[in-house]
Parts: sequence; C-alpha cells; structure tokens
Amino acid sequence: EIIKGHEFHYSRALFLEADQELTAVLKVLRGKGLDSTSDGLCKKNLFATYTHIHARGTPSWARGLVKVALIQKSGDSSKGK
Repeated sequence: EIIKGHEFHYSRALFLEADQELTAVLKVLRGKGLDSTSDGLCKKNLFATYTHIHARGTPSWARGLVKVALIQKSGDSSKGK
C-alpha cells in the first residue's frame, strides 16, 4: 500500500553498530527517507520516520496502525505478518 506524505530533514540519521536491531519498514518512492531507499524505523514499541503522513490522503493507515498495535499488545506478533 502507498502511504502519501512529505518529509522535512533538519537532521540526519546516524547508525551505530549497536543499532543492528533497527528495521526500516517503509520503501521510499520519492524523497530521501533515511538513505534514499527506505524510511520508518521500528524497535519494540517505537516507530520513527522522516515522513509526515497525509492522513486524509491515506485513510487506511490509521486502521492498520491500530491493528498492528493491538496485535503487539496481545503478544501474538505472528498475526501481523
């Protein structure tokens, strides 16, 4: 699914060797993201992204986010795959 948004970069991401557990979860079609190909990092209950999502342009994103949050809360992460 395509999520519409825009991005502002007043910083840059620095990755340390200890950050091996970070997973980029969004593919960038236009813009920079983290490395010109991906954006959106997930680790435990954290989701961080340079993309500012246009909620009205992608109405299903909120339902999907809530669905994944409830799956995580239930402890059954196999349902979200």
